[in-house]
Amino acid sequence: MDTIEPTGPKFELGDIYYTLFRHKWKIILCSLLGVIGGLGFYKLNPAPYQSSAKLFIRYVVTENKTVGPGQSDELYKSPDQRGETIIGSELDILTSLDLALDVAKNVGPEKIMAKVNPEHPSLEAAAAYIKNNISADVPKKSSVIQIIFQHPDPEIAQ
Repeated sequence: MDTIEPTGPKFELGDIYYTLFRHKWKIILCSLLGVIGGLGFYKLNPAPYQSSAKLFIRYVVTENKTVGPGQSDELYKSPDQRGETIIGSELDILTSLDLALDVAKNVGPEKIMAKVNPEHPSLEAAAAYIKNNISADVPKKSSVIQIIFQHPDPEIAQ
């Protein structure tokens, strides 16, 4: 029996060596540019530090209108089926500009803006930075709010 050899271009190991050695300077130059570009990007855009916390909303205490003998005047409301509104309200409070302004007043706008924009350490700029870099999220069917804050300074992030 005769074997039929394929009639197409052959690709051998020598072809790979030829291509690599023929274009070695292009390969080395592109590799160096990629490494230098990656290091430059990392140096110019450092990753921000982040701090996270979890806030558990177990129940809300409200006053009961009718008080009978032997009954407490407090009513406990658990955030289950209708609790989405309670947790939604908590999310709105945590991500509000009013709370960010209070935090900026307590921490100090100079500290918050020192690594971000040291030329303009105003209270409003610090509050806007806090509001833009805080995120609050609630997993589905959960009573836990996860809060994450990012800042280039690790002390401020904490």
